[in-house]
Amino acid sequence: MSDPKFTLHALKTLQIYFPTEGSCTDKLSFHRLKGYLTALACAPISVPFAQWWQALKALPELSFESEEAENELLPLMMTLMDKTLESVVAGRAAPPEPVELSQFDYGTSPIEQWCQGFMDGLKLSEEAWFSVDDEHEKENLELSFGVVAMLATRENMKRKVDAKQFDERMNSAQQLLPQVIQGLYQAGKAKNSQLNA
Repeated sequence: MSDPKFTLHALKTLQIYFPTEGSCTDKLSFHRLKGYLTALACAPISVPFAQWWQALKALPELSFESEEAENELLPLMMTLMDKTLESVVAGRAAPPEPVELSQFDYGTSPIEQWCQGFMDGLKLSEEAWFSVDDEHEKENLELSFGVVAMLATRENMKRKVDAKQFDERMNSAQQLLPQVIQGLYQAGKAKNSQLNA
């Protein structure tokens, strides 16, 4: 987050609304924001700023004490979106590093928060993603999104499998995530070409 184009004041402003440290269950973490923006960057359709900003503001963890505070964030959000898109296009979309999930409460690890954000962002283009006739393509998409969803809501998986299987699946999902995201970006790009053909 220490980009030369972001001033210290801008970074402090981001930190107020999207903290990077701590469990962040009452605030929308920076990791979750990055996951959200990555989902938009991978989407097969272009989601207008006004639409994704409204959807983000609708999340209960994000609130502003004034219109000025919100307005101060707007240019930062646009810059962050541009940078996220650049990194995804360049094949450098980097979810947080894998961690030992058992050391974190549900939903508090950086990678889980990132995946939660990705799932939040996915909702804005879900219809476009799944408007496919090809069963094989649909299956691949479901598998890819399944990896992200599994990490975003690991407590659901915990109830379905035994402890050893659970740990193995979670570790595999974390290792696969960068590859899955890159695959989704390529799939989104291909789908965009089909939609605009």
